[in-house]
Amino acid sequence: MGIEVQSRPFVPRPSLAGLSTAELLALLADARTEDATKIEALRALNGREPAAEGLIPLVPLLGTSDGCRPLTLLRQAVERLGALAVPAAHGWARDDRPWLAQMSADVLADHAGPEVLPGLVNELAEQWTARAWCGPDRTARRLARFVA
Repeated sequence: MGIEVQSRPFVPRPSLAGLSTAELLALLADARTEDATKIEALRALNGREPAAEGLIPLVPLLGTSDGCRPLTLLRQAVERLGALAVPAAHGWARDDRPWLAQMSADVLADHAGPEVLPGLVNELAEQWTARAWCGPDRTARRLARFVA
């Protein structure tokens, strides 16, 4: 015998892949759209060419309902925008939400010029000292961009 386990019935995720990019962006912009649906919209967008003009203004609106972190897959969507997100990231840096400010710092560190070198070196030193990282891959890649 074993322990009886109550399980929830399996409810398949709705696929939004058939929607147009404009329709996916409209779902993300709608405050009534549930987080799970927004995550699926981000999943569908991440499989397409980046939609910078439509997604960038929505990024600050795509935090979890408690405001503590970004929705799943948002970071990936922003990373795919690349340097196109840099102008908006300057504004995100001043936001009170730590997740948005961190996303801004990441975008700027990935695409800024040599002015970020002192901060990256300090970040690497802090990671080394604290031994609180799973490896300085991201910081090391950012630094490596400046090696000729």
